[in-house]
Amino acid sequence: MRHFHICHIYHISTFALPIFGPMALTDLIIQNVTNHIRLEEEEKAIFLGMLKPQHAKRKQLLLHEGETCRVSSFVVSGCLRGYTVDADGIEHVLNFAPPNWWIADMYSLLSQKPGTLNIEALEDTEILTLSKADQERLYLAVPHFAFQHSGIRSLEFT
Repeated sequence: MRHFHICHIYHISTFALPIFGPMALTDLIIQNVTNHIRLEEEEKAIFLGMLKPQHAKRKQLLLHEGETCRVSSFVVSGCLRGYTVDADGIEHVLNFAPPNWWIADMYSLLSQKPGTLNIEALEDTEILTLSKADQERLYLAVPHFAFQHSGIRSLEFT
């Protein structure tokens, strides 16, 4: 028998926007980002050019414990969950990522060391991914992003 425990919910985005009607994949992420920083059209184009669309099927694992996290994922539709499995085989849900949410194993992504998080699609899910390398290029090309994430970036050196 599997046991599930919800420990706490953590998200990178500060709030979710309701989705009313169809939106382009990129509209939702631009709304999410521009809630935090102001972007010129050229800066939006740079950011959007670094994103990679991906489809995840229900129950597909996007990240396995012990792997190095190489991307941050933004959920456009569907839902992902991040969880760990303890020594007794009990899953501990750490976060959910519904539409308009970001998810990653932040320690692993920033340190580029193997992580402890599993990320699984709870239903068919459309995501936009931003690789660690592209994130660093984005910080150089669009300094607003680096400033917005400076607290997270400082973890890279601890």
